[in-house]
Amino acid sequence: APGQVEEGVRKKGILWRSFAYLSLFMLIVLLLAGGYFWAFPEDGQQAIRFLSDRFPAIEKIARDYGYQDEILHHVTFQNVEQHFVNNLLMGDLRILEGAAVNRANYSLTRIQVRGKLYDAGGMMIGEKVSFCGNLLADAELASLTEEEIQKKLSQPLGSNVSHERVKPGGQSPFMIVLSNQPAVARTTVMAAGAER
Repeated sequence: APGQVEEGVRKKGILWRSFAYLSLFMLIVLLLAGGYFWAFPEDGQQAIRFLSDRFPAIEKIARDYGYQDEILHHVTFQNVEQHFVNNLLMGDLRILEGAAVNRANYSLTRIQVRGKLYDAGGMMIGEKVSFCGNLLADAELASLTEEEIQKKLSQPLGSNVSHERVKPGGQSPFMIVLSNQPAVARTTVMAAGAER
């Protein structure tokens, strides 16, 4: 009947209009977010890190599409070593130590370092992030709880060595503490965060 056909056309029109409005809204949100992250790249970098921690595929997509974390590319490492300490509560701890070096032509602060452990198959089996400038003696590492250790290594401006302002060419020591895993085949250290 003509009335039913008109009703069907009207419903289809409403559906298409709703879809068009929703698409336009999403486009505006994406453009605004893109403009914001272009104006404030540090926030964009934090958003990528936040999302990639929860959705590993995002890190690969960002890398494939040429996303460059400009500040982090200026942080390099030297004198990276590892040793083991037996903790009374947690057993063997794997300690990664070294120095983060600022290769940028501007000062950096709040430098974070990420340590990752991989098994022989390339799967990540452990990960921790620490702020530079926080170091613990082996005696402390042997007796503190995991929560106490991470709290001491998470002070943004450092406790042993202030790195409020790491000048170009300057460096700041770091320590990452991970529970030792017998299946570890490879360890990596990378910059996890930094601010101008």
